[in-house]
Amino acid sequence: HYPFQTLDFACNVCIPIDTLYAIAGAITLADDSSLLEIAGNLLLAPGTTFTYTGNGYMKFSNPAYPSVNIIAGGNSSVLFNGTGKDDKVLEITQETMYIPEQVNSFSLTNCKTVMGNSSRLQCNGLNTVININNAKITSVNGQYNSHRGLTLFGQPDITIQNSFFEYGYYGIYSFMTTGGNPLTIVRF
Repeated sequence: HYPFQTLDFACNVCIPIDTLYAIAGAITLADDSSLLEIAGNLLLAPGTTFTYTGNGYMKFSNPAYPSVNIIAGGNSSVLFNGTGKDDKVLEITQETMYIPEQVNSFSLTNCKTVMGNSSRLQCNGLNTVININNAKITSVNGQYNSHRGLTLFGQPDITIQNSFFEYGYYGIYSFMTTGGNPLTIVRF
C-alpha cells in the first residue's frame, strides 16, 4: 500500500519531486511561472482525478528509459485544461509520458503541451476515453525537435477536434489495429 494523501496546496515554484502520491484534493499553480515538476513517479489511487487549477503548468521530466512513471489505480482520470491553444499546461521532457491502462479518461482541452526532443505522449489503455479538444502539441522551443507527438492504439472513444500538432517527427501516431477502431479527426 502506498501512502496516498489528499493534495491541497498552492505553489509559485515547486521543486522537482521524486514521488507524488495522490488520492484527491486541489493543486493550484497560481501564475504563468508556477510549475509542478514530476521528476520521479506519480502514483494515483483508484478513482483519483489528477488535475490542477491556475495559470501555471506541470512538467514531467523523469530521466528513466523507458519513463513509465505514472502508476494509477482503476477508474482514475488525468485532465489538463487551459484557456486556449497558447496556454501552456503541460511540458514533457522525459522519453514518454505513458498514460497507463487504468486511467479511464485522459483530456487535453483548451491548452498547449510542449514536448522536449524525442519526447512522446502515449495513451496505453484500450478502454481509455481520450479527448483532445482545441489543443496544441508542439516543440518546447517552437522549432522542429523530433518530438514524437501523440501515440494511440485504436481506442474506441477518441475525440480529436480543432487541434494542432506541430514541429515534431510525428503529430499523431496511431496503431489502429491494436484496438481495432478507426481514428476520426475533426477540424472546425
